[in-house]
Amino acid sequence: MSQRGFVVTSLGKLVDEPWYYFERAAAILRARALFRGATLGPRVGAKGRVDATLEGVCRLGARVTFRGGMIPTQLRVHRGGTLTVGEDAVVNYGVLIEVHDRVEIGARAMIASMSRICDRDGTRTGPVVIEDDVWIAHGALIQPGVHIGAGAVVSAGSVVTDDVPSRFMASGNPARMAPLALVRPSATCSNTVKPRN
Repeated sequence: MSQRGFVVTSLGKLVDEPWYYFERAAAILRARALFRGATLGPRVGAKGRVDATLEGVCRLGARVTFRGGMIPTQLRVHRGGTLTVGEDAVVNYGVLIEVHDRVEIGARAMIASMSRICDRDGTRTGPVVIEDDVWIAHGALIQPGVHIGAGAVVSAGSVVTDDVPSRFMASGNPARMAPLALVRPSATCSNTVKPRN
């Protein structure tokens, strides 16, 4: 919808039409240059600094967005590795995704700044699967071999060493699980969890 030179984005934000489209076009062109050799869906965008080393297979779905920030995002897909990111996923600044074997990130997943996802470290190896609609908060570490179910939430600074079921919240180091239905909103917004009455 356009009124007097403005456009309403999918998030309901009213933006100046020419500037919005210029930024979006620049992000799409930047992604095409950064991810040479990768399979890109339509309108994949890179708005910030991204250091990409793509020696393996990389597939980015439609409208995947890499956001900008003060620290670059790093994508390392080593020879023999496969990275798949589903449509409408958002990767914030300072994220490290390192792939030796296989990492799958589902549609509409949100990966917050300074998070780390890798399928191999000094002691463990195994594919990482992050299903659709997962939110990984700031500074979370996803260990090799972990499967995170659809609609799950990983809280800030958590270290996920085991699988997270769908619609569960993982929190802590090492992360412990709780069904999202039992988590009060205040628990996700502060460092203190209020006891249930």
